[in-house]
Amino acid sequence: MVNVVIDLRPKECYTEGHLEGSYSFPWENIKEESCGLPPRDVDLTALIEKEMDLHAVETYLNRFCFASLKVKVFEPNGNLVREVPKTTCWSPNLFLSDSIPLVESAIGGYSLALDVGSGTGRDMVFLASRGWNVIGIENRRRLIDQGVALSRKHGVSERVHYLHCDLKDLYPVKNESVDLLHVCRFLHRPSLQNLLKLPRKEGKGYLIYSHF
Repeated sequence: MVNVVIDLRPKECYTEGHLEGSYSFPWENIKEESCGLPPRDVDLTALIEKEMDLHAVETYLNRFCFASLKVKVFEPNGNLVREVPKTTCWSPNLFLSDSIPLVESAIGGYSLALDVGSGTGRDMVFLASRGWNVIGIENRRRLIDQGVALSRKHGVSERVHYLHCDLKDLYPVKNESVDLLHVCRFLHRPSLQNLLKLPRKEGKGYLIYSHF
């Protein structure tokens, strides 16, 4: 079982020194940043300041049903570091991460991607971290707000943009205008024919589609 350590102390405390490999999730921002928490099948350790309400932290994090959860008071030692992990504690859609190198090789790099039903934007952040400019279509404002926060946290907000709309009511994207169309866990059958018109023609546009 994989063990992941998150540091719930304020960002400035984390920056001054933290356990190597731990990820910063300031408690005051936890609801906004919760979309970036690790998968549910990990053993999670959460580090807090002694002034924080341990019971409140346990109650909130138990909602995510991690394989196991430990909440501990952070105890400084001589082995603290300032470097942040180079990886994320979450993973993008596996089919996307497996397929994207083939797409990039075929088109000679990266360009404009459209993510339909983008949710909290983890796949968008993944693509943006590889150099793509990404537009997400999402009809739930709360998820968009979380996605914007996630893109800022990972330093790719200038390449991540959202369209707040419902494809059942509005179709805001021009046909043959994107290099990559990504759709994960979004199924609105009346929209499928329109979606297939969005990638560029003549082998220049690609579709990555996955569902349950």
